[in-house]
Amino acid sequence: MTVRALVADDEPLLRQELIEALGIAWPELSVIHEAQDGQEALQQTLILRPDLVFLDINMPRLGGMSAAQRLRERGYAGEIVFVTAYEEYARQAFDVNAVDYLVKPLDLERVGETIARLRLRCKPGVPAQAAAPPDTGLQEAPSAPWIRVTSGTHATLVWIEELACLRSSAGYTSLVTRDKTHLVEQSLKVLQQRLPPEHFVQVHRSAVVNLHFVQRIVRECAGRLTQFAKTTGTPTILVGHVTKDGGLAGPKTLEHLIDVVLQLEGDGGPYRILRAHKNRFGSTQEIGVFEMRGAGLVEVPEPSALLLAERPKGAPGSVVVASADGTRPLLVEVQALVSPAGYSTPARRASGIDPTRLALLLAVLGRRAGVGLGTHERPFVPATLARPAFVDLHALRRNDHGKGFLGFDLELLCRACRRRGL
Repeated sequence: MTVRALVADDEPLLRQELIEALGIAWPELSVIHEAQDGQEALQQTLILRPDLVFLDINMPRLGGMSAAQRLRERGYAGEIVFVTAYEEYARQAFDVNAVDYLVKPLDLERVGETIARLRLRCKPGVPAQAAAPPDTGLQEAPSAPWIRVTSGTHATLVWIEELACLRSSAGYTSLVTRDKTHLVEQSLKVLQQRLPPEHFVQVHRSAVVNLHFVQRIVRECAGRLTQFAKTTGTPTILVGHVTKDGGLAGPKTLEHLIDVVLQLEGDGGPYRILRAHKNRFGSTQEIGVFEMRGAGLVEVPEPSALLLAERPKGAPGSVVVASADGTRPLLVEVQALVSPAGYSTPARRASGIDPTRLALLLAVLGRRAGVGLGTHERPFVPATLARPAFVDLHALRRNDHGKGFLGFDLELLCRACRRRGL
């Protein structure tokens, strides 16, 4: 009697070549259906129940390997042969009890060897029946802490807490653990109802992740993006957040994987400063100044003019500082004001400078310049873009002590500041 077969390949010419080779090696073989993808092969095999199924590995909608695994899970007991150009899938082929593995381009002698094996295993005219489902003695309740995965006559219990993520594909869901991926026919929506919401989060319509594995996933994604960028020469930008301390959010290893760390800073106004905290290809001392407008961020070509735009001319306690940030010179305003204190312990306030550094500067001023400020309050407001050394010097020069600007030996003060490491 005639042996019935189904052939699945998404390339019509290669599919026809296989059918002709089978006709030569086994004239009694009858191809009852030709499938163009894995999904069609799965559906028609379960309906027609052929004796043999020839599957290509790479097909749209559903690959041949996944289709074979689902056929075994649904109890298909017929013979399966893979036909593909990829030899690395040979070991996986026998995991689903495949009879043989043919590599393209087809060799008639090799096809004849496969047919010889099939003749010994097939019973012509007897449709392949469904295998009995595995009897594990366990009833899978909706509240069970595991998901049962069936493969032919075997059943595996996959514990929910060990799932790293779930991915939905055409007609089935992939359960991904640390060391293996399982396929189940249940939809992602049904499985999600069994997952604890405090641990599993849906990040895409076809993906749910376990928060316990998120840190590992971040490292894996960053590593793959880094490898892609270096092997293809493609500039890759990762956008992230910073913590309250100003560090990169996420695993610390993420910072070591990348070449450049740029941080965009702002105080709520329209202006932003771009700083380099790490740069393997250049200096980290350079900055960029931008203004947020309706069309987006626009470069500010003259930051000095921006910083001095609202400075009143001739105002006491104000001075323009020439500071260098990287290779860019900046003109910024430094303000300093001194007023008599109304109580025994004066308040020393600072904005943009370390209060400890301010106290040291005042001590140098009183000791070396003969200007005592022990009974005066002194708000201190330097510009945040200037270098501390420039700010220190000009701030001391421009204090208003109630008697006009301070006068002292500038060279003497500079030597005193150098001795103290300022």
